[in-house]
Amino acid sequence: MILGTAYSLPPIRLKRFPFWSTFCILAVRGVVVNFGLYWHFLAGTGLGPATPPHLLALVGFMIGLSMAIAWFKDVPDVAGDRRFRIFTLAVRLGVRRILQVGLGLLTLVYLGMLFWGFTAGSGLQPLAAGLFHAGLLAGLHRKARRVNPNDLASLTRYYRFIWLLFYLEYLAYPLLHYLGR
Repeated sequence: MILGTAYSLPPIRLKRFPFWSTFCILAVRGVVVNFGLYWHFLAGTGLGPATPPHLLALVGFMIGLSMAIAWFKDVPDVAGDRRFRIFTLAVRLGVRRILQVGLGLLTLVYLGMLFWGFTAGSGLQPLAAGLFHAGLLAGLHRKARRVNPNDLASLTRYYRFIWLLFYLEYLAYPLLHYLGR
């Protein structure tokens, strides 16, 4: 709650600074939410805290996905940020560069999940996990080829698609883990 307040409210308003904005988003969405929810539900079963490999993989994946979301969130509003002299990463590096770097990061985390899903200790059903992540990676690249960096509607659709990937992972991950048992 403290981090969320510092992110949004004056006088601190960390969302104005690219490093701190990204840090807040990936810390909360990548780390706090995943460890916190897992340990909360584990405690509800009467078991003590544990950190299994599948949780670490999910956290690593979500850190990468959250970092991309943090970079992409300012892309649709780059004109307004320039006008009000808010120097987001998208303003500093440019929309095209953010789209390229973000796609590269997302490709790496999806390839990581593809590889990890086929390892013996993943706890996931390997074929289903491989097909799921390969399909999302292919969809991501198809969507990235179609995004027009000069069209606000196109950028907004792409950003929403990245959020869809985020939520699809949370829907599929428990199922893939269940199938792997």
